[in-house]
Amino acid sequence: LAGTGGVFERMQAGLQQQGHDVWFSATGKNQMTLIDEPLRCSVTPDGFLHVDGETIYLEIKSIDPRVNLNGKPRAKHVAQVQWGMEIAHRIGHSRPQRAFLLYMNASDFADITVFDIERDPIAARELLRRAQRIQSARSAFDLEPEGLLAGGAECVNCHLKDKCKAER
Repeated sequence: LAGTGGVFERMQAGLQQQGHDVWFSATGKNQMTLIDEPLRCSVTPDGFLHVDGETIYLEIKSIDPRVNLNGKPRAKHVAQVQWGMEIAHRIGHSRPQRAFLLYMNASDFADITVFDIERDPIAARELLRRAQRIQSARSAFDLEPEGLLAGGAECVNCHLKDKCKAER
């Protein structure tokens, strides 16, 4: 599969060697976007892994080899897979109970770190509430200044940063 360095094929072969019934869906050119029409939101997972009847949501990130994850996935990526699993549940697509968040070394596709993320309905509800707040806002100024609240690093390249800081 283009851009993945054969990660799906290697995972499938390894799991099959261990005696598992395993296959992938919605990967590569068959990747699909899941759309929650009532919520007006969508997600595009990197695929789904099916192992012994269980469906696992997949998200793959390439990562600079100089980055140290310190044994933990990035919080924003965990939120992304929680959100993806929630949308899959909301629309009745496969209802995954966990996700594999894969970090693939951008310089060595054979170097992959996998985090097994359990579905967290509480985190999903908070993400749902956040999406509803964003969808119902009449302007950006109706929302909490998330970038400012997080320390401002995300604001550096924002075209609204001066106006936002002045109005807050």
